[in-house]
Amino acid sequence: MSATRAGGPVPSLKESQAQLESQQAKLEQTNSQLEEQAQLLEHQRRAQLVAHVGQELALVPRLRAEVRSPRSHLACVKSSR
Repeated sequence: MSATRAGGPVPSLKESQAQLESQQAKLEQTNSQLEEQAQLLEHQRRAQLVAHVGQELALVPRLRAEVRSPRSHLACVKSSR
């Protein structure tokens, strides 16, 4: 005679263990997918950072030229007013 509960029969120990193992396998797969996604996002973040730094570095020669030529800088300031 098997035990029953309000929702139906109580699963056996083997059935419960099988369900837990199935859930664990699904969780491990999900965890693996999340770790892979995290690595891809980190790679994308680093690539964007490198691109941004490259854009900033591209401005350096122009900024140096402006610092060496105060008149051109003053002209820019006056024209923006």
